[in-house]
Amino acid sequence: MAVCRRFNSILPHNINSTSTCRILQTSIIKTRGIRVVAVIELLSYTLSKAYTLKMDNKEYRRSLKSKVSHKAYTYAKSLVTYIPHLFQRLSEEYYTLSHRDFWINNVFSRRDQPYKMVIFDWQTCCRSNGLIDIVFFLRLLGNDRARLLELKILELYHQVLIKYGVSQYAKCQIIEDYYLLALPFMFVICSFWTHINEIEIILEDIVTYTNKTK
Repeated sequence: MAVCRRFNSILPHNINSTSTCRILQTSIIKTRGIRVVAVIELLSYTLSKAYTLKMDNKEYRRSLKSKVSHKAYTYAKSLVTYIPHLFQRLSEEYYTLSHRDFWINNVFSRRDQPYKMVIFDWQTCCRSNGLIDIVFFLRLLGNDRARLLELKILELYHQVLIKYGVSQYAKCQIIEDYYLLALPFMFVICSFWTHINEIEIILEDIVTYTNKTK
């Protein structure tokens, strides 16, 4: 499973990766014929432990501090205790069926019918905010492209929700949740496999949005 390979790369040494993958493979909930992987709680625990160990590394902290603003560095440190709350909100507020590994390599389309798409690799799908899929797709295109597209895509997302009868998720709330929930989630994930020059941009974007809304 792709998810097991990714988990193995970020798991702390004191967490059994084989057991973790077995849980991921077997913790499946059947809801109205849809197979939904129950991984949010496991992700929260695993990433909290792994991120704490990463931030305990003096060399990593020194490198991060030299690359980002003081506010961004302070925010990165605060995530050590904020991750469980972050995951709770992403799984309990405005949730839907989320793919959770939604990037361009998992989306196929026909050349003659580009708007008909097939989405692969559903092994990490779970109940969570759909903004997780949006932030994965956009930020894995690259931060520069993501910055150009984000507000347009979030506007489109809101329009589609309205079209299909979901009217209680206001556009301003969608934008706020994207920058204060989904993007921090993306930062934590990317901090384990992306170069620090890439994750510093995500951090600064979170802080920039926070400063604008104060």
